[in-house]
Amino acid sequence: MAQFECCATRSSQTQVRLGCAERKELGCDAGSDGGHESKPRHRRPPRGMVSRQKGVRVSSLRSVGTAVPSVSSEQSDTAHEAARLTQASERRARAIEKLYSASGVDQRHLVVASDSGHMPFFADHQGSQQEGAQLGPTTSSRMAFYEQHAPRLAFEACERALGEACIEPSEISHLVLVSCTGLASPGVDHRLIEMLGMSRDVQRTFIGFMGCHGAINGLRTADAISRATGGNVLVCCVELCSLHFQYAPGPGAVTANALFADGAGACVLTPADSGAQLLSFGSRFFPNSDEEMSWRVGDHGFEMTLLASVPGLLQRSIGDWVQSWLERESLTIGDIDNWVIHPGGPKIIEGVLDGLDLSGETRTRAESLAFGTLRWFGNMSSPTVLFMLRELLDSKAKGTTVCLAFGPGLSGEAALIRV
Repeated sequence: MAQFECCATRSSQTQVRLGCAERKELGCDAGSDGGHESKPRHRRPPRGMVSRQKGVRVSSLRSVGTAVPSVSSEQSDTAHEAARLTQASERRARAIEKLYSASGVDQRHLVVASDSGHMPFFADHQGSQQEGAQLGPTTSSRMAFYEQHAPRLAFEACERALGEACIEPSEISHLVLVSCTGLASPGVDHRLIEMLGMSRDVQRTFIGFMGCHGAINGLRTADAISRATGGNVLVCCVELCSLHFQYAPGPGAVTANALFADGAGACVLTPADSGAQLLSFGSRFFPNSDEEMSWRVGDHGFEMTLLASVPGLLQRSIGDWVQSWLERESLTIGDIDNWVIHPGGPKIIEGVLDGLDLSGETRTRAESLAFGTLRWFGNMSSPTVLFMLRELLDSKAKGTTVCLAFGPGLSGEAALIRV
């Protein structure tokens, strides 16, 4: 696995050394106007320099922790299991194997998989038949499985993040939970308070059903809380995407089954002027794209729509959006040192890279991070960005970093971080 070893095997005692962000105060001139002192005139910082006004509290990303289910499944094995569960003909089995092979995924961690490679959760829930299609477990069965397995995975990620930040659970003032693959109340956030031994007065926020960009929504919420209150915020993203595999005819279901995986990521934000600084966030709802990507509750799990037109739409739209957002921070696309691009699939990665017109070493680093994460972990939805941030921080990367992820709508979320 080379550089991209399983994050769950790393020691929780390893300290993440975060680079210090350089900040520059806005300059002000004081003059006179008719004998009266004029208000300070703030000069815009030079291009490529991001600054915040003096006295404005900033938040620091202190640590990132990750966790995955214990069973690692080879992509060839999951392809064979998909063919078996759907009772595919020899011709269809070859088509499934070909699509899985082209997904860019070599292995991933699935909570529904057994050591033998089979998926008893789907085999044991025969579901109902509709025009010969196997619909699988009901949504209520999948939600019960989520309640059973998601808290433990979330706990492992949070425990690592807190340990690396050297912060006790009792010191956390706010908890932000992100998930789009399970719904319950009391939910994972309640369980985390109990399992971690957090204060019963901790303030909770749940960000649900936002899809793959949920981690950036969580970071933006935590950043606002930390800056406004001076509190320590724990963000946890946990997804069990494999619960919603749909073993029924149709290329859309096969594509999702081939790409998605399970995992949890957590991070600690504190008010500080040192470490990895969260500088800015951006959002874009791409027009006329409502049905390009969707995530809806069905009777037999959550159902995804992912059209083949998504990579092209992103390639045409991403550059103008990101450039206009960065200009508000006195930056250009060329000023960014590191790109964390959510690996929604090989064509999506390439579409975004081409749309940003990245080249040279900058593109090579972005490709390595995105395709490496996809290869060894698959698309874990919201935690994936945190896995990539963890890898970036562990590599001792420096400079301005942009995180990009996309979700239903079609919508995009972005974060600007100085590491």
